[in-house]
Amino acid sequence: MRTAAWQDARRGGWYFEWIGEHVSKPCRDLIHTDGSVGTDMDGGSPYLPVAPSVPHLI
Repeated sequence: MRTAAWQDARRGGWYFEWIGEHVSKPCRDLIHTDGSVGTDMDGGSPYLPVAPSVPHLI
């Protein structure tokens, strides 16, 4: 299993690459240790929160 994880110095905690639905989009799905779901634009940009939790996306 391949796992990618990054430390979030700005918010604290960590965020992880999340493999979900495979669609064509310019960003990755990430999940934070605080339970929020987010993205980054290029693999090197900061974590950008999208929703407070996975159920909020459904």
